[in-house]
Amino acid sequence: MKLDKRDYRVLLLLILIIITFTSLFYIDINRKIDIGDREVIGTIHFKNNIVQRKLEDQVVWETLENNSPLTNKDTIRSEAFSDAIIRLKDGTEINIDENSMFNLDLSGEKPSLEFSQGSMQVKNGSSKDSNLVIKSHGSEIDVGSGDLKIEKDAKKDLSLFVENGSSKITHNGKQVDVESGKKASLVEGSEVTVKKIPVKLKGPISQKLFLIEGNEANVPFEWDLDPGFNESQIEVSRSPQFKLQLLKQEVSGSKYRSSFKEGTYYWRVQAKDPKSGKWESSDTGKFFVARDEPLRLDNPSNNTEFGFVSEPPLINFSWPKISTARGYHFELSNSAQFTNKLKAVETEANTVSFDDLKE
Repeated sequence: MKLDKRDYRVLLLLILIIITFTSLFYIDINRKIDIGDREVIGTIHFKNNIVQRKLEDQVVWETLENNSPLTNKDTIRSEAFSDAIIRLKDGTEINIDENSMFNLDLSGEKPSLEFSQGSMQVKNGSSKDSNLVIKSHGSEIDVGSGDLKIEKDAKKDLSLFVENGSSKITHNGKQVDVESGKKASLVEGSEVTVKKIPVKLKGPISQKLFLIEGNEANVPFEWDLDPGFNESQIEVSRSPQFKLQLLKQEVSGSKYRSSFKEGTYYWRVQAKDPKSGKWESSDTGKFFVARDEPLRLDNPSNNTEFGFVSEPPLINFSWPKISTARGYHFELSNSAQFTNKLKAVETEANTVSFDDLKE
């Protein structure tokens, strides 16, 4: 088939249209949304894989990076095998697991967090009681002095575990106090049930990072059992709901050790009630296994000279980002042994600059 000049022009036009709209689509999904003069209430302290936010008056979800600022009334969500640590300005720390979503509204006298789905941990970073209220389908949880772990499944059931301190639940018009070491279950249309958990997880502590030596990292587990409870079994999964179970092992005693490859893991321990014969589950712990990435100096390269006439030049120091690092300590000296430190900077970025260095 032979094409004439008109056919070639049409074909060229179609190719240009495809290239133009493909480029516009790529720019749109990768662009950073300008927060303007919105009130910044916290930052993404650390995130793993895909964590996104949607501004109050936007419909587009923006993928967040480490140290991304969060503004009031943002909606935050995490994808599968993703999690994040969020730090608010008042010191509150929110750890969200995979497939979780919530909205923050810190305006007014009663700041609130609307929890939609998934699982998360809320830690009160102050010595005073927090006035943050967690809302979910008509129920309210006053954080108070508590460090909380909350889970919500697709059936709209909500469970709350108080790790430290105490909290208060308002459900179906009634208030219930939940103290440290106890778990509350909120079922739609039913009363709140509160029971003591006979297992306390000791290690690894929440958010613990283990670095791989070789192909795997060796992880030690330890827990305490209430008096009378002797039988226990440990479970480890890649999912906070334990749908992808990697390990389920009965243990004699309260310690166990195993090796794991790179990834995010969740663990819990079940203890057998000697009276009822039922297995009672602990709260859920989380730990990370990652490769130890080498840290190198990128800029300036070794033995670089900077010339100037009157004013010292701006010199930029940079190094590659380390995915497991939450911050860096930068030091500058005129001695190879660093006996005389000229600069010492704590930073969450992977670059620092100075324009006051002498000859």
